Amino acid sequence: MAQFMSRAVLGALCLVTLPLFAANAESSAEFYSKTKLRMVIGAGPGGGNDTYARLVARHFTSHMPGKPKVIPQNRPGASGLVGLNYLYVKAPKDGSAFGTFNRGMLIYNLLDGKGARFDVNKLNWLGSINKEIPLVIAWHKVPVKSFADLKSRGLIVAGTAAGNDSVTLPALINNLLGTKITIVAGYPTGEAMNLAMLRGEVEGRGSMPWTTLKATRPDWVRDSKVNVVMQFSISRHPGLPKVPAAAELAPNEEVRQIIELYAAKNEMGRPYAAPPGVPAERVAILRKAFMATITDPAFAKAAEKLKLEIAAIDGSEMQDMLKRIYATPKAVVERAKEVAKNREPLKMAKIPLEKALAKIEGIKRGGRRVIIKNGGKKVTLRVSKSKTKVTIGGKKAKRGALKTGMDCAFEFKATAAEKIVCK
Repeated sequence: MAQFMSRAVLGALCLVTLPLFAANAESSAEFYSKTKLRMVIGAGPGGGNDTYARLVARHFTSHMPGKPKVIPQNRPGASGLVGLNYLYVKAPKDGSAFGTFNRGMLIYNLLDGKGARFDVNKLNWLGSINKEIPLVIAWHKVPVKSFADLKSRGLIVAGTAAGNDSVTLPALINNLLGTKITIVAGYPTGEAMNLAMLRGEVEGRGSMPWTTLKATRPDWVRDSKVNVVMQFSISRHPGLPKVPAAAELAPNEEVRQIIELYAAKNEMGRPYAAPPGVPAERVAILRKAFMATITDPAFAKAAEKLKLEIAAIDGSEMQDMLKRIYATPKAVVERAKEVAKNREPLKMAKIPLEKALAKIEGIKRGGRRVIIKNGGKKVTLRVSKSKTKVTIGGKKAKRGALKTGMDCAFEFKATAAEKIVCK
């Protein structure tokens, strides 16, 4: 009788519980059917993070209940710190926002933390798209072909800001491996660093990801326009079997441990997360949709066309990896902090002001981006609400008034428009 009663009770409970689960599932589908998803991109347009993110945005919708539209929003600044702070503090906590940012932020709390308003281990990790191997590259006209040349002759590389891999990794390589890399900081984006190399302002880059190099500058790889001098990794990438990895160049065990600490984040090279406080059910939905997107054959085909590598890991695995990284012995962490500092004051770039008379070829994000041809090449310029002066027909105008086909005079530094005067 007791057994019969317990089964009866259990059956009754199931009858009560199933509608609750159904209601929750229906609630989430209903929520997402009327909600636009905001994807915060903690990087500027045109670089590797932006390229991957916009590909994810195009395919993510079809794997979400309710098929919400995904709206990418670039929030560059301070090597991803601006975007991640926004995601953690200001973005809604209802499951309608998620984002991606520079992988350097994964260990930022551990090694620096200045200006951070986030706790990496409290984010809801959705997963990572691939592994990233940062490279030291030299323009082909520069007489730097090998790691030995880095130690004897040296190399001048472009960087963004302190805390970004473009500054941190060359400093680490100098301090740990005895190279002579000079860092010129202040370039706002990866594309701006590329342009600086083309103009001869610098001789190379100190942390250009292999996947970004192949995707955004395939001709550089095909035509040997750059020499890949070393890779900042624990082991050699299969695509670069002849290029030495930083860990194998370590002179002792302590140096190897420090290199491995910094290189560990590269295993999670394109991270995606939702802010803390998102209901567990919606975190599960976002995680499932993220992995379904990355493993979708249509996504893989599109990624292959763009020459983007895919080596996905899920959010729960990421959280476990980060816990292990943050358990690194304090003595190793303190030594790692010290050797990541540039021993000389950073040299700051003098970005030239460029001028162009051009027709607007395209408009993106309501005037936040304009596409023009400059020197026969398409250039995407960032138009700031507060910093870019826009004039149309002799009158001050908002960036939203810019239209495709307008003839305008442009003044810009790197990819940032300072003045736009249109007829």
